Amino acid sequence: MDFSLLDKDLLNFLDIFKSKLLQINVLKITPEVFSNVKLNISGKLVNFNSIASLTVINFKRIHITPYDISYTKSVYTALLALNLNVSFNILPSNEISATLPELTKELRFSFTKKVKSDEELAKITLRQLRQKWNNTIKESFKRKLINKDDERFFLNEVQKRIDAYILLVSELVKNKVTLLLSV
Repeated sequence: MDFSLLDKDLLNFLDIFKSKLLQINVLKITPEVFSNVKLNISGKLVNFNSIASLTVINFKRIHITPYDISYTKSVYTALLALNLNVSFNILPSNEISATLPELTKELRFSFTKKVKSDEELAKITLRQLRQKWNNTIKESFKRKLINKDDERFFLNEVQKRIDAYILLVSELVKNKVTLLLSV
């Protein structure tokens, strides 16, 4: 059985998870926070980078300039809906200012709670992926495409890969929580 599709799914999952963790940034605001963001503009999902440009003002502030000024209010509303833990304001120049809030103890714990929640959702996603692959393997055995020994071997291989990614997710979360609480 070819596990390259599983490995591809796992790598894609990890990229998405890392991107989610990047969005919880308390030290500085960076353009990467917006790199995978899709905005709901007039009922359509649009990549952030195709509708606006970013200018880094300092480590706590970025200005967002919509390419079309008529989209300023829509971009602002869509950014608010993302819950990025960033303050947004429309400036007189039709730019949107994105500012990181001051880091309070309550905000740190709120971020930590969000990261832990994301960890649980990530583990659920990994378990669902394992279940999907296990069902495929068991179906292959039922249809006599593989023998019992192969079935056990393949099920074990899937489990090893999923366990490795669960550990990786836990390690990423542990590092993020440490960072959140030490700032």
